[in-house]
Formats: sequence, structure tokens, C-alpha cells
Amino acid sequence: MSICAVPGVDVEEMTVDEGRAMFEALSRDRLGIGREEFLRRLDAGDYDETDSEDVIRLRIMAPFGR
Repeated sequence: MSICAVPGVDVEEMTVDEGRAMFEALSRDRLGIGREEFLRRLDAGDYDETDSEDVIRLRIMAPFGR
């Protein structure tokens, strides 16, 4: 059995636009800022020393926002 094949689980791939829209909504909901502002701050190192659960979750999901 493949690691990707799980009986009874359907997977739908997101388009790039859908991933960005999801990330935008999460960023606004969690931090009150948009996707581009979060990514700018992330790239600038503003979140390097944070232990905020919301920031950590968004850092993990950042590839969806790019």
C-alpha cells in the first residue's frame, strides 16, 4: 500500500489561487494582516524568535501563500 493511498480518504488538490486564498483568510483571521504582509514580515525575520502558535502555524503553511 502506498503512503498516499488511504482507504476511505479522498484528497483534492488546491490550485495556486485556492491555496493563496486559504492562506489569506487564515492570516487575516489569526493575525489581522493579509497574506503579503505576513510573508513580508516572515522573510524579514520578524517572526524568527516567536513562540506564538498562530505564527508557527502560518509559518508551516507559508508555501500555500506564496
